[in-house]
Amino acid sequence: MKLIDAWAGTAPFDMRSRLLRRVLLCNAGSSFLFAVLLLGAGSWTAGLIGAPEAGPLLQVLGGGLLVFALGVEWVATRQPLQPSHGWAVVALDISWVAGSAVLLPFLASHINLLGEAAIIAVALVVLGWALGQIRGLRQLEGTAPVGA
Repeated sequence: MKLIDAWAGTAPFDMRSRLLRRVLLCNAGSSFLFAVLLLGAGSWTAGLIGAPEAGPLLQVLGGGLLVFALGVEWVATRQPLQPSHGWAVVALDISWVAGSAVLLPFLASHINLLGEAAIIAVALVVLGWALGQIRGLRQLEGTAPVGA
């Protein structure tokens, strides 16, 4: 299935998967953009958040995010969409949020306020994707009404 088909719903697929596909594609897209930022400007980003020595670490994080983004895009464009794959993405997203909450107190003395705000903002966006994916998975599995 092509990306545009997954988003628009023009390919023949179960309409119950539409919300999940769209949230997964948004998750993949935002992860891809963030990965490109970290890969291309990891040192600059590290300086911006007050941790100039963390540039290489942010580039490694960007590489991991790129792999994640491609995996999420793959999940979103499979026909049929497998709920177990969707739940795996949810688990990874929730792990990111939990990891951010656990690491933030330890990182606070090594980064500036902008860095702390960025970690919190990214965690909130990822939490939003996870919640949207859970809603989409419930629709796909028939435990929530479509369009509600």
